Amino acid sequence: MWHRLRTLWRNLTHKEIVEDDLTQELHSYQTLLADEKSRTGIDPGAALRAARLEMEGLEQIKENVRDVRLGVAIESFFSELRQSLRGLSRNKGLTILCSTMLALGIGATTVVFSIFYAALIQPLPFREPDRLVEIKESRLSFGIDKAAFSEANFWDVRAENHSFKEVAAFHYDEANLTGDGPAEKVTDRSVTAGFFRTLGVSPMLGRDFSYTDDRNGFNNGVIILGNKFWRSRFGADPKIIGKTLRLNNQARIVVGVLPPGEPWINDQIYQPFGYRANADRSSWEYSVIGRLAPGVSLQAARADLKRLAARLEKDYPGSDKGIGFSLLPASSWIAGDKTRRAAPRGSGKSPCVSLSVRGAHALFAS
Repeated sequence: MWHRLRTLWRNLTHKEIVEDDLTQELHSYQTLLADEKSRTGIDPGAALRAARLEMEGLEQIKENVRDVRLGVAIESFFSELRQSLRGLSRNKGLTILCSTMLALGIGATTVVFSIFYAALIQPLPFREPDRLVEIKESRLSFGIDKAAFSEANFWDVRAENHSFKEVAAFHYDEANLTGDGPAEKVTDRSVTAGFFRTLGVSPMLGRDFSYTDDRNGFNNGVIILGNKFWRSRFGADPKIIGKTLRLNNQARIVVGVLPPGEPWINDQIYQPFGYRANADRSSWEYSVIGRLAPGVSLQAARADLKRLAARLEKDYPGSDKGIGFSLLPASSWIAGDKTRRAAPRGSGKSPCVSLSVRGAHALFAS
């Protein structure tokens, strides 16, 4: 190997010396061949001509040697590269245009592949994602097939369903954070106790929300931090657990830090909310997720929710007239169903279930 490397280096960096050596070797061989013929009694001039004819031309031999010489492929590449650069330098406008188009093409390809990987290949960072669902309210009589939950309807579904191991709701908001650094407006996701257990996620530091943390409706004194926010705001301080921060001038104690990942667990701050006797049944603003109980199929869950919808419509004909519930694949949390079905490894073979629910104001605006 070392001999080949030395030969390659010599062929590439000392081309004139290599060519001179080749010429001398060929002339030496030609002289030896002519001398051999002269010893048979042939005239020296005729012997030299005979030697040249037998060798079939020195330049042709040189070309044949160059074609098989170690490093010829590298030399050819750089030769063609130099030719291309000289050609491009003669038309700078066209060169700039082609370079720009090539850069845009490579950039667009990289972005598309990144999105494709994140949406269709990279698995969700949750335990048993095929058991996860997201539930949406519907009012088909009003032409609404996907809407967020009302707070009161969520509590009824959570208490009376027979299909889910866990059901949880969350609500997106913003808050002013003070304490331990400059004031900052942060994303504040209010979640019911059991939200992270529904997803199959456990805090990497501290603890999860307990069912005793949500006894006072929205007025609870504990929070959990998202991983990115913990790193950017608090420098990944492992002693953050137990510290007091203020959200909208209300004291909150940090009880946990989430692991990295998305969706659902990449917000800045999470705080619990619990049952309220005066929960609104007409304001659609809560997203709901659920984890199917062991052995429960999607069809059984749909039948169970249909039963619950009939009960709610009967008991609350004013606010819940025409109520129903719909389920969608869990894959739609990142990419829509049509996108995943169009992919080679489409969602048709996956049992994942999901129901993405957005704020009612965004739904009605569309």
